[in-house]
Amino acid sequence: MKCLCPSECSAWLHQRGITEAPYESAGQSPGHYLQFATPRTPSQISALTRTLFEQIGAFPGALIVFTDWPAYYPDEMAITNLLRRAHGETRPLIDAPGHEFTELEGPEAIGHCSLALGFQWSAYLYFASGTISVLFWEGDLVDVWGPDRNLLLDVRSLVREFKLKITSDSTD
Repeated sequence: MKCLCPSECSAWLHQRGITEAPYESAGQSPGHYLQFATPRTPSQISALTRTLFEQIGAFPGALIVFTDWPAYYPDEMAITNLLRRAHGETRPLIDAPGHEFTELEGPEAIGHCSLALGFQWSAYLYFASGTISVLFWEGDLVDVWGPDRNLLLDVRSLVREFKLKITSDSTD
């Protein structure tokens, strides 16, 4: 894992032709869209996150950008800082909110997304392949964008398997 500052995150996305922050990019969202409620138990959060990653096939690498951590609890920051320090990162999260993962670091990326959901933080997940972009929104909602309608339909089926409420769906 490598931590990136905001301009480095933008460059990473631009190099891959991925829309940055699709939720805030009115009229530029990449293709189809699905929004659903998150699970409430830690085991369901982990299972959903893991299965969401499996939906895209072989892990192509990813960028996770934390955008909001509203409560700023010291224990949550301690865990996050420990993970970052293990990779030599000394800057605070606000200065380097991006986390780049290589093709070999899929499990670690899954763990970071599970933490975002569990801590009720907001974070964007961008797969390096551009297949889908995800917004984990303060532990309440998950937004998924992607150009491949069939992949979004697979995600919708996954959401239904987990018995989660779909709040918005443009895959029909």
